[in-house]
Amino acid sequence: MKFLHAGEDCHRYKPHVNLVIFEHGGEINETAGDGLMVIFQDDDPREHALRAAGAALAVQQRTRE
Repeated sequence: MKFLHAGEDCHRYKPHVNLVIFEHGGEINETAGDGLMVIFQDDDPREHALRAAGAALAVQQRTRE
């Protein structure tokens, strides 16, 4: 695996990460450098927690591809 500069990595993976977030019902609230603040809203707190965890796992899997 070739390691890239952090900025190059972010630029390369951003579209994939954004798609995963939206697929799991998240909304990007804020960005700062290579960080994101994502909101998963639902009346049931268990549901938004499950969506957030599912998105995190999906981002890990997608960025390994």
